[in-house]
Formats: sequence, structure tokens, C-alpha cells
Amino acid sequence: MADGGKEIWIKSLLRQLNTQRRYPARATDEGGTAKVVFRIDRAGHLVSTALVESTGDPALDQEALAMVKRAQPFAPPPPELADSELTLLLPVVFAPRRTSDVIKLRAATL
Repeated sequence: MADGGKEIWIKSLLRQLNTQRRYPARATDEGGTAKVVFRIDRAGHLVSTALVESTGDPALDQEALAMVKRAQPFAPPPPELADSELTLLLPVVFAPRRTSDVIKLRAATL
């Protein structure tokens, strides 16, 4: 498998991770970027995760870690990848929420 196989595998990983992306309700509206480092084994199972850069919001940081855990198991990596390439750094970007566009409704009295 050439570099194209590695690229396909990485894109597959990213698609799988993105399906698990959520913005926690208890988080602040400012957003931010968390950086998560994670390691997988040859079978595609998650071995470890760690937060290496915080968003500044504990709820967002916890969600970045939880997203990786929810996404497993991953497709097994191509055999041509070295063991050192099975540790990945993932920036998880949480866009700021726009609450000014939300119309708050009060309960109607009947």
C-alpha cells in the first residue's frame, strides 16, 4: 500500500470521528479547539487518549475525549504503517455557538 492507502485510512478515521462530534449543552458558547492525542493498536482498538491542549472549557475538553472513545473501534491500520504512526494528534474544533439568533419562547397560558 502506497501513501494513498495511508491517506484513505486517515480520511476514514476522520469521517468516523466526525460522526461522533457533539456540542455539549453544558458548555460555554465561546467554543475553542481541544487537541487530543490517541493511540490505537493494530486491530484498530483504542489503547489510550489524552488531552494535550485545552479549550479552556472542561465540558468541551471532556467531549473531545469522549468523541474519540465513542468512535471506536477503528478500521485496522495498513500494515505498512510503523507502530510509531499509530499515535495520532486530533484537533477538535468547537465553533462558537450563536445564541443571539435564538428566539426564546415563553410558555403560553391557555
